[in-house]
Amino acid sequence: LQNFKTLYLVDLNPNSLDYLKKRFNLNKNFQFCLNNGNDFPGIPLNKIDYVFSYGTFVHIDLGDIIHYLCNLIPKLSNNANIILSYPEKLTKEGRLNNSFAQNSRLVMKKIINDFRFEIQSEVLNVRNCSNVIHFTYNTKKQYFSSNKKSFEEIINFWYNKILKRNPDIEGLKLFKNKFEQNKNGENDLIFSLLTSDEYKIQIESYCQQIIKKFSEI
Repeated sequence: LQNFKTLYLVDLNPNSLDYLKKRFNLNKNFQFCLNNGNDFPGIPLNKIDYVFSYGTFVHIDLGDIIHYLCNLIPKLSNNANIILSYPEKLTKEGRLNNSFAQNSRLVMKKIINDFRFEIQSEVLNVRNCSNVIHFTYNTKKQYFSSNKKSFEEIINFWYNKILKRNPDIEGLKLFKNKFEQNKNGENDLIFSLLTSDEYKIQIESYCQQIIKKFSEI
């Protein structure tokens, strides 16, 4: 990673960044970014070719992973590569590791597919308690194109695809107004649904159901 043209090191803990600054003080291509837990402050839009995180997302709750992905997408260049490790709670070792967050391969793949990333490869059962996944994002592909014509059709399409239900009256009215003010608001609609409490609750419930099912086997 040190040979990258520019390497952005992102962390919530300022002490971690201070340590890295001292250890790699001669690396002029390093940029240090203190974040708020799931954002990427100071990193330019559409410029990041490669994202790597190992041993961190195993501790991050599903809700924060969802926010991280939403905040990451605007930063990515075309065909950017992302490699993340995450916990596997479907194994006995994973369930016994109390420092790991609730997650599994089935849940992570669903989230990545919901965000329209493309999975390239996986390494499963690292130390029998985590997995590593490699996925890409093609900015030139119309991931968020529903091929619907009216604002109402678009809103109904994405509500059913992401939340598995029709929009309520208030939600339909809210997003119709946003579409009328901004004709490029389809991505905003999708990110709003993906970061909604309802979606996170659904994902967390799905995760709990899977873990319970496998723990009983």
